[in-house]
This record gives sequence, C-alpha cells and structure tokens, in this order.
Amino acid sequence: MKNDKRFSFIALLIVIILVVGGIIYFSYTKQTKPDSDNGASDNLSAPQVPSNNVENVPSVSPSASDQDSQQTSNEEPICNVGYDKTDESKVVSENSYTLITGFEKKCDGNYYFTFDYLSIKQGEPEEGGGFTNTNSKLRTFKMDPSLKVKLTNNSNISLKEYIATLEKSNTAIFNQSNVYMRNDPAGQPVFYITIQDGVVNLMNEVYLP
Repeated sequence: MKNDKRFSFIALLIVIILVVGGIIYFSYTKQTKPDSDNGASDNLSAPQVPSNNVENVPSVSPSASDQDSQQTSNEEPICNVGYDKTDESKVVSENSYTLITGFEKKCDGNYYFTFDYLSIKQGEPEEGGGFTNTNSKLRTFKMDPSLKVKLTNNSNISLKEYIATLEKSNTAIFNQSNVYMRNDPAGQPVFYITIQDGVVNLMNEVYLP
C-alpha cells in the first residue's frame, strides 16, 4: 500500500515538473519570438536613395560637330590672297613706266600696288615727259618688302616710308574716276618699275621737268 502511494506521489511529481517545465518553455519561447521578429525587421534594408555622387552620372562626350566648330574657332583665319592665280604673278621679267593708281596691304602681310603702264611718245625723249597712256588696263603686283623707292631728290626710302607718304597725301591719284587724264598724264608722279617673277623689285621716280 505504501509502495502504491509512493509511486503515485512520484508520478504526480513528474507530471507537475513536466507541466511547470512546459509552462516555462512556452513562456520563454513567446518572449524570444518577437525579438527574433524585430531582428528580422531590423535586417530589412531601407529603400536606397540614389546617390548624388557625380561619379555615377554618365559623362556626355561632345559631338563631332561640336569638336569641329571648337577646333575651327581656335584656328587662325585662312589667308587666301589668290595672287598666284593672276597673270601678274606669272610675269618672269618686265619693266615699264607707270602711274600708281592704288595700293593695299593684304592678309599675307605684303603690299600690292596697282599700276597703269605708260608708253613713250614717239619722237620725244622720256626725260621730257613724253609719255602717253592709251591702254586702260591696270596691273596689280606684289611688292618686294625690302624694296627701296628712289625719288627725284636722289633719296632712297623704304617701301613702308613711301606708303606712309602716300597715306598722308591729299592728291586724288587713288580716286579711279579722277586719277588723271589718261591721254595726258603730265603732273602725276611717274615711276619706272621692274618686275621679277611677279614681284616689283625696283621702283624709281622719273624726273619730269
């Protein structure tokens, strides 16, 4: 009888232990579960905002047309005088008495003079001013920059010095409508010029009494 009571007591004690253990287990599990849920939610990364880092912005290369226009703007203007295509540039060797009708400094840095050729009157010496001008053709030649202009006072001045004199002149010799009387060039300065390979390399003023 005592053994039965002892067995029943042990069995009851075991049941109580199991029940209490189960309660403790479930209580512990219930408390730790939200933590694990919170941990999972903490591990969820927030939506990423695109970075403003310029390294992530794709670079835009200039187009070919933009590059060409930029290159063109940086280049110096092309100088094309076109003198080599004229008849005057092909003159190998020539000389004549002339009147100056104009001059111009072009983009190549050289001066170009326009001349009107004169002819010597038959039977009259050139020293006496016996010139005639019946040919209306004008010729533009490139000037040798080292040219010395010989004037009637026996002075030799540089081309630039002579041009400065022309620029200060008040004469109408450069007005094509009133340059001179073509059949009577008296009173206008006459020059004897020589041309070599299309370039005027000598220009001497002619004395007119």
